Amino acid sequence: MTLFDHGSGQLRALGRACGYDEHEIAGMLRVFAVAAESWGGRCVEETPRWSGVTDDCSPFEFSLAIEPTGTELRMLAEAQRDPASPDTYWNAGVDLTRRLSDHCNAALDGFERVSDLFRPRAEVYFSMLHGICFGRGDSPSMKVYLNPKAQGLERSGAIVGEALAGIGYAGVVENLQSRMRPGDEYQFLCFDLDHVFESRIKIYIRHRRCTFDELHRYVAQVDSGVADDASLLVSALLDGRLPRPPLTMYALNPEFGLLPGCALHVPTFPYAGEDAVIRHRIVSLLSRFGLPTSTYVRCVDALSSGANSDEVGIHNYISIQRRGGSPRVTIYLCPRLYLHRLGAIAFDPQSAWPTPVNSW
Repeated sequence: MTLFDHGSGQLRALGRACGYDEHEIAGMLRVFAVAAESWGGRCVEETPRWSGVTDDCSPFEFSLAIEPTGTELRMLAEAQRDPASPDTYWNAGVDLTRRLSDHCNAALDGFERVSDLFRPRAEVYFSMLHGICFGRGDSPSMKVYLNPKAQGLERSGAIVGEALAGIGYAGVVENLQSRMRPGDEYQFLCFDLDHVFESRIKIYIRHRRCTFDELHRYVAQVDSGVADDASLLVSALLDGRLPRPPLTMYALNPEFGLLPGCALHVPTFPYAGEDAVIRHRIVSLLSRFGLPTSTYVRCVDALSSGANSDEVGIHNYISIQRRGGSPRVTIYLCPRLYLHRLGAIAFDPQSAWPTPVNSW
């Protein structure tokens, strides 16, 4: 089976579980075919190239953005190229950005003005990632995630500052850095490439060596509602612990600059346990937030092998934010292309490029 066969089958099943009609699902599959051009023909049995998208080197993942009004299906994909390296992946990502923009009605002007700042000049775990949001009836929208550490960790703040100043957001980095703890790192700079929200930007910060009490105090300074929601989420899924570093996300738009509030992203694999346990806890959590649960349950069932009750690895991350005062929970789902055969080879590899196999 090829990666495209595996992923397109999962996407079709998830689309139906989310209630998209067959015309909408056909459109999703066309976009997936474009996103998968650089790896879709590879066989699952082949040695995987490096990918930091998931813990098993699957080069794509799915996610469910759950709001009171319903659930939106999304995906994240990485463009790849041989020989696998940060530079070849960057070139593949540039090509994919142009290809996807034709399908997503994307506005590339702001992104193209500053993207070269993020061309990798250091050994990084990713070069460029592409997000696709499958709306109802409309063309999908597109995001591009760039690596602030492309010129090294020590230059990441300066690079983010230069990029933001180049598209009209001067001074934002100073504001963010005044909030950052020692050891915090810029993880992603994301462009929402949508004509409706031209040059909308999101900045993700990873919080290393962070207890939940420290994280709660940090988030409460920015968004007390998300801080309280985070307490429920982390208590429900991880018993109040943060065994892997969480991320916070901050959004900017041209009209208001740095927006109030933030989102919190928490890794769940492998410390939250078996997928059946996580599903039960997430259903309880969604119900407590007043969010629908049935679509989420159908989607997990669609990705489950159904072979046993102790399977793991479907759930990758979970995030919480508030929009218009209401919570939005996003659940990130791993396709597990290699997990059963090779394990979590991208979790903490001794070496990444060109493949972590035999180095894990």
